[in-house]
Amino acid sequence: MTIREKIKMIAEVFKQNAVTSFRELIAKTPDRLHVVVTFLAMLELVRRYRISAKQEALFEDIELR
Repeated sequence: MTIREKIKMIAEVFKQNAVTSFRELIAKTPDRLHVVVTFLAMLELVRRYRISAKQEALFEDIELR
């Protein structure tokens, strides 16, 4: 799985839902590689201003819009 592929998968999730969470994105396959690639893809989308990320407190879930 590449970051580019994960970005496409995240974009598909946002076609279905306007709001999701990082935990929801990694729920199906919580292995370490999947978590890291998903996090990097999320950061890249935030950097490109495609999504916004919000975390209420330390160690809480990250809400994505």
